[in-house]
Amino acid sequence: MLGNQRRPVRTIHPTLDYLPGENRLANCSDFEEFRVRVIDILGQLTAEEVKRLNIYFEANRPRLGEQPMRWALFSWETDPHCQYR
Repeated sequence: MLGNQRRPVRTIHPTLDYLPGENRLANCSDFEEFRVRVIDILGQLTAEEVKRLNIYFEANRPRLGEQPMRWALFSWETDPHCQYR
């Protein structure tokens, strides 16, 4: 029967680590410099995105770049012994 077929299943053990790096948005002297750096990271922005980015920049300017950039690193190990259900 299709619903009762035995399939191999592997046990997965995921891990999440963070890799700190230089904050590329730190020390921006003005919005234009901030905008250019964001575009370097994310790619082109629409006019609406630039408008929203400016609002974000003005609201968060004193805190920009306080923390290092943190890149998420996902990895996993699998159980080498395949089990059947």
